[in-house]
Amino acid sequence: MQRRYLSLCAAALLAALPTAASGAPPANPSVDQFRQIDQHCALNTGCFRGDDPGFPVTITESGSYFLTGNLDVTGEDSPLDTTAIVLAAPGIALDLAGYSLIGVVGCAATPVSGCSGTGAGVGIKVNAFNTGAEGKGAKITNGTIRGFGNDGIQCDTDCWIDAVLTMENAGHGIDADFGDHHSTVLRSQSVRNAGDGIRLRGLVADSTARGNGVVGIRVIGRSGAVRGCTVNKNGWGISAQYGTASGNTF
Repeated sequence: MQRRYLSLCAAALLAALPTAASGAPPANPSVDQFRQIDQHCALNTGCFRGDDPGFPVTITESGSYFLTGNLDVTGEDSPLDTTAIVLAAPGIALDLAGYSLIGVVGCAATPVSGCSGTGAGVGIKVNAFNTGAEGKGAKITNGTIRGFGNDGIQCDTDCWIDAVLTMENAGHGIDADFGDHHSTVLRSQSVRNAGDGIRLRGLVADSTARGNGVVGIRVIGRSGAVRGCTVNKNGWGISAQYGTASGNTF
């Protein structure tokens, strides 16, 4: 019953998200241009070169990737410690295409006072790498990440996140507070995560943080900015100690 309730809640929240402009693949994508990810290849064959069978799906080459179905780690031997996707190269664009990454965690109360379990598992982990002169980090769009033992998204480099719902993860919803990297979160929702809803060095705009256990939106550093966001029922609303916050609704 709880899983069905969470599924219905996530579906309702996702329906309210805008669709990122990067959008769907072309009608006849070549294998080199767009690479598909689904539960079957994740568990049985590996989804492309450099990815072994089993979670996490590991992307080791730059390019565009998209989901063709949900990825569900609830059947793993240690689901709290299971990561769904790892981005291990610069210049990766990952379109969740409206689908979900699904873990086992549920969180109680608003703001969150505790979750059903914690672990090392992350919905999407973006490894640290030098973006170099090209400045290519990672782009993640259009979907839901819920129920993981740690963060929903953990980004160790420059990330662009658009139209993503992170919900009921036992760590932060989105965590991009690593080094001197600069990330951007647009038109996204972070709901009832145990830690911060959105935590990063960079810009958060036109997004919602609700019911998170610690801070709704936290930006770190003098370049941090929170603009046009809706923040309510979190442990604390917005933290922008050295940055700026404008046009937000509480």
